[in-house]
Amino acid sequence: MPAAVEAALRKLGREMAATAGCGLAERGIKDIPAAFWIAYAEAKLAREQTTCGALAEYTDAGKRYGEAVAKNDDKLLAPIAGLKPYVDGGGAAQKELVDLLATNCPQVLTGGQADPWRVCGLAAKARAEEEARRKAAEPPAPPPPAPACADDLPARAAKRLGYLSQPRHTACKPMPNAPGKSIIALADLAEGIGEGEAGSGDDGSYDVDVLVVDSDTGRVRSRLLLEKAYESDAVRFQGMQIDTARYRLSPKVRAFGVRAEHAVQSHFAAYSTAALSLFVEQGGHLRRVLADLLVYRYSGESGGDCSGSHTEVARTIAIAPTSSQGFADLLVTTTTTELESHSAGRECEEQATTPIVTRNLLHFDGKIYPVPDELRQ
Repeated sequence: MPAAVEAALRKLGREMAATAGCGLAERGIKDIPAAFWIAYAEAKLAREQTTCGALAEYTDAGKRYGEAVAKNDDKLLAPIAGLKPYVDGGGAAQKELVDLLATNCPQVLTGGQADPWRVCGLAAKARAEEEARRKAAEPPAPPPPAPACADDLPARAAKRLGYLSQPRHTACKPMPNAPGKSIIALADLAEGIGEGEAGSGDDGSYDVDVLVVDSDTGRVRSRLLLEKAYESDAVRFQGMQIDTARYRLSPKVRAFGVRAEHAVQSHFAAYSTAALSLFVEQGGHLRRVLADLLVYRYSGESGGDCSGSHTEVARTIAIAPTSSQGFADLLVTTTTTELESHSAGRECEEQATTPIVTRNLLHFDGKIYPVPDELRQ
């Protein structure tokens, strides 16, 4: 194309860009040479406007930049050199041009390729930022499921200890601070522990075996047998739960808990409790360092329908900053709530009083944390 003709086209393009809006570019006039549209786009950008899609629709700017990268020849960019200041200028103009010019960028630049206007790099950076924003906007992934004991692990451990039948109550949980180990609690009637001789009833005194075992084999690493630890009569022994909260008693000692649950099964009298004992494993031996702290109690009476009065006591344990005899003191917080329920038409409404909160500090005496009577009820 003669230089005079190209200059005239570029002049006309700049003049037509002065018209507001994108009417001309949207008419689909494909017979006008690219020089006109390049000048038209440059003028629109100079007015801080969009190029109206003129570069993408009527020019080979994107293809041209891809060839310049592939051939490492920035002379190919001479016809569109007027766009470079807007590529460097940031903002909406930069984004529009980068989106267009980077369409033919390779995913990875090889040794024989260049990126004269940094367009390919800017496009890659924009993609990375967009991906980061997308991931940030996604809801957090659910936490992985907590590891669980193999279903038959308590039975295998019981068999290794000489139990001839499955204990009446079992609990098991992996040891979070010791991969490959699991905590097991086995409870059976004292009269026939491990022998299946206790008859069909579940009432009586229960011995409890607390174990640390190899999670894969069931081999017992340490054991503590608590004889006649719990009674089951009118208040039935319901079973146990392993508690692996962060009971960090010293920098090198973390305790775990066993919660024993009891309940009365009655339509008129409600009574259920959970008592916590803490254990530590040291030198291949288990020691109980906290015995039967009542951490939950729900009790009361009802008239058989909705009406009734109940008391709920809940206790939590926190590790205090002070210590006694080498183990951290335990801060026990007790929350007591009185509950009254009554009929309101066909509905049953329950009202709670303002909770009463009290705190106690338990000190290790070298063998155990003594529990005062008021924390056992």
